[in-house]
Amino acid sequence: MFVSRLTASPPSPFTIMAERLVELYAVGTAVEIWLGEQVWLPGVVVGHQPPAVWVQTEDGRPWFVTNGRRIRRVVDAQ
Repeated sequence: MFVSRLTASPPSPFTIMAERLVELYAVGTAVEIWLGEQVWLPGVVVGHQPPAVWVQTEDGRPWFVTNGRRIRRVVDAQ
């Protein structure tokens, strides 16, 4: 089926936007961050700096996470 760009309606300004990381992960949330090669490091969200979150891993290192595909709640991991 062919749909002309001229007749297609523009996107609504009221389209629901994806939630930001700072809205999904509260400070204190137990998470895991993806480092590649099947390695997920456990940690805790320690701060927000929109649009990202700061995560401190169990070894004490801070990570600035900006990509929602590289962070998950610990309960989601199981």
